[in-house]
Amino acid sequence: MCSEQGEEDSFPNDATLTISWHKEPVYAVDCHPQLDNIFLTASGDGTACLWKMQDESDAQPYYAVEEREDSQSLAKFSPNGSLFATACLDGSVQVFNASEGCLISDLVGPTSSVEFLRWSQDSSLLFAGCSDQTAWIWSMSEGNPVNVFTTNAPVTSGCLCKHDEYAVLGMEDGNISIFQTLETPPTALQVITAPVLGQAVICMECDPFEERLVASGAINGQILFIQPESGRILARPKLHNDSVESLDFSHQYRWLASGSTDATISVWDMERSIPRYQWQHEGAVVKVKWLKGGQLLLSGSADHTLRLWDIRTASCVKVFHGHSDTVLDFAITNNEEYIITGCDDHEIRVFPLVL
Repeated sequence: MCSEQGEEDSFPNDATLTISWHKEPVYAVDCHPQLDNIFLTASGDGTACLWKMQDESDAQPYYAVEEREDSQSLAKFSPNGSLFATACLDGSVQVFNASEGCLISDLVGPTSSVEFLRWSQDSSLLFAGCSDQTAWIWSMSEGNPVNVFTTNAPVTSGCLCKHDEYAVLGMEDGNISIFQTLETPPTALQVITAPVLGQAVICMECDPFEERLVASGAINGQILFIQPESGRILARPKLHNDSVESLDFSHQYRWLASGSTDATISVWDMERSIPRYQWQHEGAVVKVKWLKGGQLLLSGSADHTLRLWDIRTASCVKVFHGHSDTVLDFAITNNEEYIITGCDDHEIRVFPLVL
């Protein structure tokens, strides 16, 4: 565990840049998948903004999405970097040209809060799950929905897997439904019933090594490894005592990292089916993300810090201070030189990713 030094007032500010442009919490941050100096933010003030970093101490907004009456809660670049999508708590979803920032599509469908946004691998489809008990898939070539999934409970998480062939949805009641992405009318191929109803499925990720494997994390701390084609539960490790907020598969090793509101991070070895590491924050862990090399894991927390963990030494090697409230989201630039954060303190910060 990383040790703290002194009281919060004495913590250093490790950020090279602090941006106070948003007037409410910054809920979402994403970095361009190819361009190292472009990032995207979405905020509770109803705005989303494209930013261009001139250097580590200067960033300028070059496009601001028209302010909405409700919070902009999600923002995501497409994998090819040509588009970005935003979602609002009022259910609106919009798609923009990432190079110019101009609006391309005001997508129709959801009537209440959008809980997640996912792009298909080829950037041709956008997938969203909503609290109105629906999930939507839109075609970017036409801007129209190509499929709508109706569920028996609010949708809280989801992902696409097996080269986007399957759409997997986690619900507020704890159930998981699996659909073929483009089959119409949609019929659930598999329904995985929650062992205890009411334990909402908070997060979900697809294994990059074997796209037929999905991991889900629930509010009771339960993690499931699921084979979508068969609906089989391959493993069900209980690694946390409270809600699993974030999951991330390593792209180098057969490991899954998880972060929880119980302030712990766990790393699960999928080949041996054993917990490999467990680390501790001082507050709820909001997000975990592996760096490309697979040996470093970054986490953001309600303890106002980000921490960098090294699997070679099984320890924390860096604490990033600067925020005065919960780190709500972070993203890593494509060249892995900087971390961009969004926080409950309304600020965006840029941290050099150095040990």
